[in-house]
Amino acid sequence: MRAISAWILLVALFFTASGAAQAVPPAQPVISAMGASAADNALLKAAQNSKFDDVMKLVRSGMDPSVQDILGKNALMLILESGHPDVAVSFIKEVKAKLKPDTSSSESLREIPLDFIFAVERKNQALQAADSQGRTALMIAAANGYADVVRLLVSEGVSVDARNSEGLTAAMIAEKAGHSEIVEILSKKAP
Repeated sequence: MRAISAWILLVALFFTASGAAQAVPPAQPVISAMGASAADNALLKAAQNSKFDDVMKLVRSGMDPSVQDILGKNALMLILESGHPDVAVSFIKEVKAKLKPDTSSSESLREIPLDFIFAVERKNQALQAADSQGRTALMIAAANGYADVVRLLVSEGVSVDARNSEGLTAAMIAEKAGHSEIVEILSKKAP
């Protein structure tokens, strides 16, 4: 028994000394957005750690919902990956609610403030973003069978034709996972 323990220790020391042990990727992605503020990183950390009350507070306070970590994942993707479609629906609705212009005093679309236009672009980026593997929030929702999230994303105009790094669309991913309801939702939206 001591010989086996000594052998395991020797192998572990070899891998550590050679640097091979450092080549193993971490179990969770590093949550840090390159060039992002501490607040943006707080949004990603809250989403990664399933602190959804904090996520919603940060979004309501004006945090950019489109910020992505170094793997290209944004808060919406992290929420979906953690298995909380109800929170994802609330997140999408909150992002959308923050983007209603006050057009009561505007005579035409030319008078919509520039910051509102940028906010709409951030919303689109938050909903359409792709991670380092080309996966979008729609693909993650489709893979996990989150029909309500898929419907909401489709109603918000996300692309159903986007392909991941394997060349698969959300409909193909849903079909592969056996989610026929989602395939049907997506096929109605496809051109």
